[in-house]
Amino acid sequence: TINVTIPAGLNCGTYTSYYFRFRLTPASVASPSPLGLLTGGEVEDYLFDIGHPTAVDLLSFTAVAQDGGVLVGWESVSEFDNMGYNLYRAEAADGEKTMLNTEMIPTGVDLGSPTGAVYSFTDMDVVPGLTYYYWLEDIDATGTANLTGPVEVLVP
Repeated sequence: TINVTIPAGLNCGTYTSYYFRFRLTPASVASPSPLGLLTGGEVEDYLFDIGHPTAVDLLSFTAVAQDGGVLVGWESVSEFDNMGYNLYRAEAADGEKTMLNTEMIPTGVDLGSPTGAVYSFTDMDVVPGLTYYYWLEDIDATGTANLTGPVEVLVP
């Protein structure tokens, strides 16, 4: 068994798999070099999957009351392999969440894109005088969901 510590910060950008090269030598080789020719021993390459970057990197997620409704908006910095979004609302921070969209809100960028986009959704099914809580769920190409929120808004 060879234990390997993945260097901090290696899982950055769009790459999630890395090849690591190991040089195995007999104990008689006092201090083998990682480079160059060496007799005896073996060199092996292994592919390690060190994780998947977060599908969405959000810059903002807000909810603002306006003219009998609530405007929910969000902006992403990047959306790596994001398929789309679902928006949820509840009347308490720990209340039962109701999905507001009938179909997944599609991503505004191409799959694998390192760029982001701006989105909005108007919730008109609100009652004046109540406070609402909103969550944003992003779903990546593997079906993994990530929930952000809640954001809170009082409808005047």
